[in-house]
Amino acid sequence: MFGMGISRTAGHRQSPSAVAARRQRRTDAVRNEAAVQAAARAVFVRLGDALTMDDVADEAGVSKGTVYATFPGRDTLLRDLAVEALEGSSAAYREAICAEDPWQALTDSILNPTLAASTSTRLLDPGAPDSPEHRALEESLRALGDLLEVLKKRGIVRPEVTVTQLVTLFYGLSTVLRPDPGRSVEERRPMAAIILRGIRV
Repeated sequence: MFGMGISRTAGHRQSPSAVAARRQRRTDAVRNEAAVQAAARAVFVRLGDALTMDDVADEAGVSKGTVYATFPGRDTLLRDLAVEALEGSSAAYREAICAEDPWQALTDSILNPTLAASTSTRLLDPGAPDSPEHRALEESLRALGDLLEVLKKRGIVRPEVTVTQLVTLFYGLSTVLRPDPGRSVEERRPMAAIILRGIRV
């Protein structure tokens, strides 16, 4: 009996077709996960906090169950996307501080639509509890503040301009445009450029 057990375990070999099928399932899962993540980012830019798991599934061309296999829930999805966008903004502002042309670097980062997507009423509420999003937002605002100080010292940005004013202006712009997803990305850039021209000396 003991020998038979060893014999079955040691001698067991999966057929080539079973191995290929398992590999194909893994490949499909990786491909679906990448599609869901890319779709989630695209929908987040258009809709921000208003996105649904159905929106992501439609964008990715997969079932809603596949979306849930990548993100356990909508709150997790929104948190991950907001943190990713805010960390990207922080990095862009820090790089802009050291850039040869910090104004152009600021402009390039501000006109990136993911910045607006990551800034929501939920994040801007000063009474909201501590969270990864709030910590990422605070770091992003610190980096933006440091960049503004550099630009003010160089005489590029008006001395009275504050981070709070900028966030309010860009959040307001995104809020106005977001109900019409077809306009949000295309029309935000020229309008954002108007705001940026307004803060220059």
